[in-house]
Amino acid sequence: MATTKKPGCIERLRSLSKIQKIGFWCSIAIIFYTLTGFFAAPPLLKFILEKKIPESLHRNASIEKIKLNPFTLTATIDNFVLRQQENTANFISFDRLFVDMQISSLIKRALVITSFQISGPQVNFTRLSGSEYTFSDLLTGSDNEKASEPPRV
Repeated sequence: MATTKKPGCIERLRSLSKIQKIGFWCSIAIIFYTLTGFFAAPPLLKFILEKKIPESLHRNASIEKIKLNPFTLTATIDNFVLRQQENTANFISFDRLFVDMQISSLIKRALVITSFQISGPQVNFTRLSGSEYTFSDLLTGSDNEKASEPPRV
């Protein structure tokens, strides 16, 4: 009795026409973009922001949740808190930040924002002396900071 071997995935892929191969690889790219945008990017972005904000502002920051929609190019940040330098109270916080970007953001490699909504913003600062406030260190900057190009918006 002779057994016939079924073609494997690679053999099936090789047997597709050029149009079918293009469609297959476009489908794979869309699936990867979708999974990355909805599931991989938000926790990675949250981790990076919660690490970089304290390094640059010398204040602890926390974010409850980040949601991205890679198809509509929208981002939502829920329950953001930036603490005072002494960690005694909140400095800046908001319940929700929603940003809607244009597709031209991808082409121009700059943020092109269509709309921006913030709900529940709170700012808390104290005057320490004459012209010094709890946020004065943010205005003066550090001598060790390198002059860099601001982000393109």
